[in-house]
Amino acid sequence: MNGSVLVTDFSPLRTKRSWTETILQKIEIPFYDVDAHNIVPCWIASPKREYAARTFRPKVQRFVPEFLTNFPKLKRHPTVWESEPVDWNAVWKDLKVDNVPEVEWIGPGEAAAKEHLQIFLNAKLDSYDETRNDPVQDGQSDLSPYIHFDQISAQRVALAVKMTKRSKKSKAAFLEELVVRRELADNFGYYSPNYETFDAVPDWAKKTLNEHKDDFRDYIYTSEELERAQTHDPLWNAAQMEMTRKGKMHPTFGMTYCDMGLFSLDIDYLNYF
Repeated sequence: MNGSVLVTDFSPLRTKRSWTETILQKIEIPFYDVDAHNIVPCWIASPKREYAARTFRPKVQRFVPEFLTNFPKLKRHPTVWESEPVDWNAVWKDLKVDNVPEVEWIGPGEAAAKEHLQIFLNAKLDSYDETRNDPVQDGQSDLSPYIHFDQISAQRVALAVKMTKRSKKSKAAFLEELVVRRELADNFGYYSPNYETFDAVPDWAKKTLNEHKDDFRDYIYTSEELERAQTHDPLWNAAQMEMTRKGKMHPTFGMTYCDMGLFSLDIDYLNYF
């Protein structure tokens, strides 16, 4: 079967963008890059790199009413897709992944994503504004992995939150994380080609880092010691153990240590809401 058009989902990350560029050079049919990843398409939300939520917020919120709309009813395509069956067992065996411990708090798939969404709406959303930044409380939505791996869309989550009769303050706090903060991360990646390098750091931060790069360090750890939570800092150790045992780190810890330069976060996980 010969395709007449190709559609792909937008990503600000270099790997996905390089795939898109490679394919674009090898095909002659129309090729569309659609931002279904965000609620407001990244290049529409702002035409440039934004340096703070305060500058990005009014820009993205201006477009939210236009783009945060209900999903249209799906239509059955008249052409039946003819393809060979996939041997998923063979695919699984061929995957080269790290041998990491299984976690019990999360399961894969669209059904699991919808289940987590309902748990959040019914049991956590009302208190989200008060508990989301408390590492002792289980106040997070736990929806970030599902959105990251496209098992539920940010649009569907936002619509569900807006429709529910819960605390207005908590709903506003969650939508701030889901829309403003999350899409600000995509803005950074899209308009910063070297987003994971020192070149992407603001000039004032470069100046400070360079001035102190030769300062004496009281503690110096190997990567293995950091990974095994063998440091002098009990807070770091607790956060790292949460990461290795649960596969996630509470954002209060994550953003604190990211700001301190102790580790960097994948751009899609800058906000674990």
